[in-house]
Amino acid sequence: MSFSKSHYSPSAADLIGVSDADARAIAEHQQSTENELMALLAKASEPTPWVFDGFIVRGDQVMIAGAPKAGKTWLALQLALAAASGGRFLHWKAAEPLKTLYINMEVGEHMWAKRVALQVGGVDRALSYAGRFYSMNDVRSVDVLDPEARKQLADRIRKGGYEFVVIDVLSRCHYGDENDNGHMKQVLLALRVMCGDATHVVVHHSRKPPAGAEHANLGTASIRGASSIVGEVDMAMTLVVRAGQGARYSLQIAARNVQEP
Repeated sequence: MSFSKSHYSPSAADLIGVSDADARAIAEHQQSTENELMALLAKASEPTPWVFDGFIVRGDQVMIAGAPKAGKTWLALQLALAAASGGRFLHWKAAEPLKTLYINMEVGEHMWAKRVALQVGGVDRALSYAGRFYSMNDVRSVDVLDPEARKQLADRIRKGGYEFVVIDVLSRCHYGDENDNGHMKQVLLALRVMCGDATHVVVHHSRKPPAGAEHANLGTASIRGASSIVGEVDMAMTLVVRAGQGARYSLQIAARNVQEP
């Protein structure tokens, strides 16, 4: 798509009380603003850079939240493996295989290996993930608001060429008050900086449910901590173990970019 455009450059005579230098500055600003708008309109005509078609856009910050033992790490692992293999996650198909890093801060390395093996389906089925799925198990906690600590992880992500990163779990990425809106906004922004252009998933805990709603999925209202956590991420998935017969889990998704299948 191409655009034709003309520029209006006001002179000092057009702007009473404005010097020639100021007039030039205003004209340059108008031209710059127009260029930015035209580039934005051109960008709108380009294909959306989906990671999962109609679901996650490249560079998104995604949150998966749930109670302890609800299966949020399993869900995050399934998402990471789908990204690495170019496979399917729930209703959505990965646009292409991506080099994926899972930063595992919670599960011991031996048990983590067992989980991955179970999800992959054993060594015989691992070839579709070879060279594209990696896990980092040597970081048990990090303060991402510490510039040096953040840089060390950012360098590992950048040098590894990772395009999809899972951070498990948020509570091990900072040492401040989880209920402080300003603090948590800074933490999530720091995670964006750390991951660079990589799409990234942050695993987090849900708050204790009210009496009588232990198995109800309250959506983003169930996410533990400050409201800025939900406000900062591009997508939030909340997972709850259901009671009774039927489906074992309830999953709710709140997002800016999801297109229903």
